[in-house]
Amino acid sequence: MKEQPNLGGARLTAEQAASLAGIYWNHDDDAFIKITAKGSTLQANSGREEMLVLKPVGAGRFHIADVPWGDQVEIRFVSAISDKRAYLFCRSE
Repeated sequence: MKEQPNLGGARLTAEQAASLAGIYWNHDDDAFIKITAKGSTLQANSGREEMLVLKPVGAGRFHIADVPWGDQVEIRFVSAISDKRAYLFCRSE
C-alpha cells in the first residue's frame, strides 16, 4: 500500500510525484488519463495535445495550474487499501 504524500499545499518531491504517476481509467465513459511525473511536477494528458500541470493544494489533492478554470477542478489521488487498487477522483464545480 502506497502512503499518501502529505502536501498541505506544499510542493511534491520527485519521489512523491513518481509514486502518483500512472494511467488511470474511468470505467463510466471508458476514458483514460495519463499522469506523468516531470521531476517534482505532475502532468495530466487525456489524449489531447496539451499537457495539464497539476498544482498541489492538499494531501493527495490537486487543481489544474495555469488555466482560468483550474481551481474549479479537484483531482484527488486515493491510496490503495489492501487488495484494492489506487484510484484517481476528479470533480468539477
